[in-house]
Amino acid sequence: MRLVELSDIFNREQAKELKKILEEAKRKKRDPLELTDEFKQLFSKWESDLIAKEILPDYLAYAFAFVLSKAGYDKAINELNKIIAESK
Repeated sequence: MRLVELSDIFNREQAKELKKILEEAKRKKRDPLELTDEFKQLFSKWESDLIAKEILPDYLAYAFAFVLSKAGYDKAINELNKIIAESK
């Protein structure tokens, strides 16, 4: 078992799209666990890419929502910003 970073999962375009969702949810002060269904829909769009990395989109949605609830929006958005900046 190893620690996985967001950069192991998402590419630049995916990070941009996910960041928009997180910024809106933060602005509306939504509980991260309420976003699980939105994450499922979003991650299903990237299913082939995720499966190639041996990641199931539905499980990722639950895991991401849970970790987001513990780490907070700011940390997640910061990590996504790193992915976006590194890929330029």
